[in-house]
Amino acid sequence: MLGDQMRLLMKKAATCLSLMLLAACVTPEGPAITLSAETNKFFSNYLEEMSIGGQGAFAVSPDGAYGFYTYCTGGGRCGDSELKGSALNGCKRLARTDCVILARDKTIYRQYMAAGSQAASAGADGSFYSGDEIARTVSGNTVSGQYPDGKPWLVYFATDHQLRSRGDGPNHAGTWAINGDQLCFDYPGTADDWCARFQKNGDLIDIYRNGSFLRHMPKPKIDAGNPLNL
Repeated sequence: MLGDQMRLLMKKAATCLSLMLLAACVTPEGPAITLSAETNKFFSNYLEEMSIGGQGAFAVSPDGAYGFYTYCTGGGRCGDSELKGSALNGCKRLARTDCVILARDKTIYRQYMAAGSQAASAGADGSFYSGDEIARTVSGNTVSGQYPDGKPWLVYFATDHQLRSRGDGPNHAGTWAINGDQLCFDYPGTADDWCARFQKNGDLIDIYRNGSFLRHMPKPKIDAGNPLNL
């Protein structure tokens, strides 16, 4: 038992989706799960909890209509099987069917998207930007924003895949590429090489690296060309 260190939170999400979604058979290795609007909001609450520390697990029904999560607070050491088991059992009681683990702590185990008015679409909140969307947005343009501490950054993405960036510290030059749905940066001679996926979240963009949620980011400013001569 996890005792006082673990809270169990549950929420009954929307009772139904379309017949097609209800009939879908999803396994842990299956296609992306389409979350109902309420389940997606509930999952966002879970990710917020995880972003400030602690451990947890989020389980979802195969049709995306029900979600249940557990989390461990107070600096306690919570067992993986206990967290996942409690989340799965709580979800099963609500959905009356076996559920799957969508996330453990901030690590997302399954691709997912939010249901729209008819069906989930590439433009819906909760879905990830595709590689084509990212390339169309950044290629030949300057992208600028702020770090969490408020300090500014900006990057020029040349059409020949060269990039030049300016931020907190020396300027950097390197290359950029699209790898599937990830935007990747390569800075020769440094350890700053990385790739990320970007999820739509209203006025924010959620950044995921190595399958784990990293942080929220306000949508950056896009300027055509290289007006600052980076």
